[in-house]
Amino acid sequence: MKYLTIPCKVSYNEEYLPPRCRKPRYRKAEKTYRARVRCITKADAPVAFVLSDYHHQHEGTTKIRLYKGKLYILETWQRYAPGKPECPFDREFIGFGPTVAGRLRLHNYNTCQGYEEQAAQLREEAARRLVIDGLVWIRCGEPVYEVMTFGLGHNHGGTGLFVETAYNPNVSRDRYFNALHGDEAVAAMNETARRRGDTKSIGRYGKMIEVLIPECVRRNPQKEHGEGDPFQNTLQAITEAADSPMEAGLLAIMAAAK
Repeated sequence: MKYLTIPCKVSYNEEYLPPRCRKPRYRKAEKTYRARVRCITKADAPVAFVLSDYHHQHEGTTKIRLYKGKLYILETWQRYAPGKPECPFDREFIGFGPTVAGRLRLHNYNTCQGYEEQAAQLREEAARRLVIDGLVWIRCGEPVYEVMTFGLGHNHGGTGLFVETAYNPNVSRDRYFNALHGDEAVAAMNETARRRGDTKSIGRYGKMIEVLIPECVRRNPQKEHGEGDPFQNTLQAITEAADSPMEAGLLAIMAAAK
């Protein structure tokens, strides 16, 4: 198995006992921890999902790969980078630049933690990543559809359909659909938009998750997730019942004042 070894400088406070002293003192110390990121090829990690319009990426698609039962998505800084992302092999860590070492170094927090604690965190961060044919991928959750609303309704804000890889605790399970239920997600988004009077949102979205390995679809939002934030649910009910944004706004103010 091939690994990319990344030297990460770890700064911490070291306890020591000065000569002729009984009380321990602390001094700044530094060690280098060598994190290892596993390197594989695309053949080792087949594409399980293809996402379109992921987080407003209107151009192109985003892939999620499967490796040893875990899902991985291209690191954010590489998904949004213009042109071809840089290969991480040939660069050492300089500042907080977009390199494998740079991403790991972002998680090397502060000198309040000892060396072993920081080394354990770096080891965990490295274990969550893969280098696949020269690009860095990070472990992610299974993609699901999320119906999200904005503003006060009647085209103030709007209703949207998004793909997420984690649940939002503020959002009700009724707004989530697994990757195989794209038609239901689209229908729920359109119905929500209709109830809110968001006419410009109706028909705007279609299915956005292509499932290439159906065995990877395990999520059941209705059983796994909660009912969301009660106040957010109240606001949602208000915007669906109000006849105008002004009425929704006044009712929301009254609900917040209670």
